[in-house]
Amino acid sequence: MNKTHVMKAIEYARDGMFVPESLTREMIENTEIQKNQSILVLFSYEMLPILKELDYTDVTLAFDKPRTSIYNIAKYFGYKVKKLEEIENMKFDVGLGNPPFQNTHTAKRWPLWHEFVLNSIERTDKVAMITPASLIGPGRVFDAIKNNLKVLNLNVKKHFNVGSSFCYFVYDISYKGKTKILTENGNFNIDLSRSEEHTSEL
Repeated sequence: MNKTHVMKAIEYARDGMFVPESLTREMIENTEIQKNQSILVLFSYEMLPILKELDYTDVTLAFDKPRTSIYNIAKYFGYKVKKLEEIENMKFDVGLGNPPFQNTHTAKRWPLWHEFVLNSIERTDKVAMITPASLIGPGRVFDAIKNNLKVLNLNVKKHFNVGSSFCYFVYDISYKGKTKILTENGNFNIDLSRSEEHTSEL
């Protein structure tokens, strides 16, 4: 696969429900990834050109059933590909991505999203992930990330041509402090460990 084919595949991905370049850069910047850190990218192969441009070298792309084209795209940028079952016992410094919205076989969305988020924070010290906005509310996922939630951007719908509302969060196991929350109505710095109060402050 040559450069033209690779970049056409990347642009095709960005036309769909995939992470655009500007949002990729924002997520990387807010995660504060160091050059020597190992990065796990979940599904979002359209992030690879930006990671390469920014000189990140230790990058692994994870897919459930990677096609030959996925291996070729990752190889073009000098990155590895692993199946999801192959990373079960692996650790990474940072996790990035936009996992699939639903299981194509069962269409059960929320269990799958919970699984991706909870597994990511167990496998990595930092996570920047796009999820449905409704997932970041009182419950198992929110309880798992709220004390180390660095950024919560609720204003990412503009990046996607879909009817659902999405957000991305940045989780950092070493971060203790107020969460920077970005909304259409302004930005806020709120202590989300007081989860019963956070919705009234927005």
